[in-house]
Amino acid sequence: MIELAMPAGSMQCALVAFRDGADAIYLGLKSYSARKSAVNFSIDEYSKIYRFAKDNNKKVYVTINTVIYDAQIEKVIKLLKQIQIIGSDGIIVQDLGLAKIIKEHFSDLELHGSTQLAVHSVDGVIAMKNIGFSRVVLSRELSIEEIEKIRITCPDIELKVFIHGALCYGFSGLCMASRIITNRSANAGACAQICRTWFSTKDKDGYFFSMKDLNAGDSIKKLQDINIDSLKVEGRMKSPAYVSAVTKYYRAIIDNKPYKHLLDAVKISFSRESSKAWLDDFNNKDRSSLIVNSYPSHKGVKCAEVLDIVQIRNNYYAYLDLYSDIAIHDGIMYLKKPFNTEIEEPFKFSVNSILDNNYNSIKNSQNLRKVYLLLSDRENSLEIGDSLYLIKKHDQDEKLINTDRLVFTKNYSSANFIIEDDCLIVKSKLKFINEIEIKSSINIEKSNREFDYSKKIEEIFKQSDDSFFEINSINIINNSSLDMKNIFLPLSVIKEMRRNFYKEIEEKLKLFIEASIDLDLNEEKLVLENLPLRKRLNIKRIPFFQIVPTEINELVNIDDKYYLPLPAVFFNEEEQKKNLKIIISKLIEKKLINKVYFGLNNIAHLQWLDPYQVNVFADIYFYLANRESARLLLNTNNRIVGAYLFLETVVGDVSLWPFLPTKVEKDYLPPLFISRSNFNYDSLKNTNIIEDSEIEIYQRDKEYEVITKGDLTYLIKKN
Repeated sequence: MIELAMPAGSMQCALVAFRDGADAIYLGLKSYSARKSAVNFSIDEYSKIYRFAKDNNKKVYVTINTVIYDAQIEKVIKLLKQIQIIGSDGIIVQDLGLAKIIKEHFSDLELHGSTQLAVHSVDGVIAMKNIGFSRVVLSRELSIEEIEKIRITCPDIELKVFIHGALCYGFSGLCMASRIITNRSANAGACAQICRTWFSTKDKDGYFFSMKDLNAGDSIKKLQDINIDSLKVEGRMKSPAYVSAVTKYYRAIIDNKPYKHLLDAVKISFSRESSKAWLDDFNNKDRSSLIVNSYPSHKGVKCAEVLDIVQIRNNYYAYLDLYSDIAIHDGIMYLKKPFNTEIEEPFKFSVNSILDNNYNSIKNSQNLRKVYLLLSDRENSLEIGDSLYLIKKHDQDEKLINTDRLVFTKNYSSANFIIEDDCLIVKSKLKFINEIEIKSSINIEKSNREFDYSKKIEEIFKQSDDSFFEINSINIINNSSLDMKNIFLPLSVIKEMRRNFYKEIEEKLKLFIEASIDLDLNEEKLVLENLPLRKRLNIKRIPFFQIVPTEINELVNIDDKYYLPLPAVFFNEEEQKKNLKIIISKLIEKKLINKVYFGLNNIAHLQWLDPYQVNVFADIYFYLANRESARLLLNTNNRIVGAYLFLETVVGDVSLWPFLPTKVEKDYLPPLFISRSNFNYDSLKNTNIIEDSEIEIYQRDKEYEVITKGDLTYLIKKN
């Protein structure tokens, strides 16, 4: 059975998702989440929802899907230890150094690759499996045919596919727009959503990079047929109402139940205009359906058209032709294009009064086709022919689910309760913290009546309160000179032992969490070359070859060395690898192979270069952000001759690195977006122009250039 994985930005969202049919949720903790603006979970909340999931045969995945820097490693390790104590069904990560740490030191935590790693090819998935990932969340830019090829070629690793929600214009993990324009890093969970803002060409204004939302409802059967393991819905910043509506919608589809009637609730909770995006065979469809230029936000469902504006009892009403019911306190919106632009401005209001055709007040339209809707002064721009959109139902907000009965995740264990003539001892070996022994000095006395304390002792020690451990069985060992039935044991002493027992557990857990792990920081340092300024490697302002060249004179020649930065994004992997083989053969023939450096910009490149003994350097998109990612790189390729830091990296003590990396110059401007969308066709709606182009666009006082070349579009900020 295919898994439905829903977003949980809060405890309420998690509980609603499980209630309405999700098989799994994914959530972020308070730190290192790619959705900083979500409520996210404290460790205690996570422990409770994980216990709830296990009790109900559900799964919980934790996202630590940001780039990690050296100064953060120790804190992340402490977080991983806390997760390890509680348990997890998978850790979703972007950072390769973090992946190395989890694989080597937290082997009981399953490793899942985030979509932030931009994995979109067969070799990318194979490389992830070789590193130790058990599941890969594929890039959202893949068609079902491309996904099926990966599935067939990689049958022994789990694949997760996005099916619903917001789409980024650029590849996740490669987007630099937010950091460069606002100094808020998308790779640190602080995306400013530049793609949802408007830009101008010489001829028009528009939200040229605002993708329609993904709705893959009609594609779920195909994804099931090709044996995809998990379906992922976007939305950790969305409301419980959204989570509920979308969960019910896709649960019905997966279970082969009627689902079309559930779509309106999905759209009303939150939805831009939608499409199947890349899951379609996009080369043979209307590509102009990918981008919505005029309005980039929640649009709901079209509920009415204005037939007339009339005055009734000194008030103005819009006479409506209804497509769906409306009610008092519903939220309504209409759109206007001010100043003769293509950009639409929203006007939102709440329904305060509805009249039927006899001018009687009604609470809801009750399946009436035509009604009168009261207008206030704020709606004085509404005109005949305008469309109204229902963006909020008065009763759509989810009632809060009671969380009082949620309990902490427990690590269950047994204990020995030992009775000596002069003391009581409780001993237990516990996971993560080894043995605990609590001793209480007491002279054992004979009881005046027979009483077996075994059940009472077990009952007392099961009272673990909010500890992450609980003794669920206890073995009574009587080493005293009295028969067990004749012993008197003060319950107050046993209760005090229990309190001390769990207190020591908490103290040892803190020591376990605080203890550092051996990251092998004292190995011999590798001396790498200092690479040239990164901007010198750019080809005609595009940072990577569109396709690997086959001629030596096409390579970048700097100081008698040749550089071939491999493309970060590609949809012709076999052609790329074929060309790579050709150029390497020519370089060997010309005896230049030792002078050529091949740049890694995608995890797939590890597989591309594996058959060849060639010089390799980590380029700007290989996420080389911390010392552990550097060690992973050395473990996966033994011909590393140089390494650029990941663009956003803040380096502390480089003496802890296995080699000295090359910093990227401050004035280097990478693409803001790398997109599979064709700007001419998809954004400007020039449906007859799909060839390569360079177009200047503007935003306030800033100038940009959109370069469309081959399958890809780049947004470049001009100096």
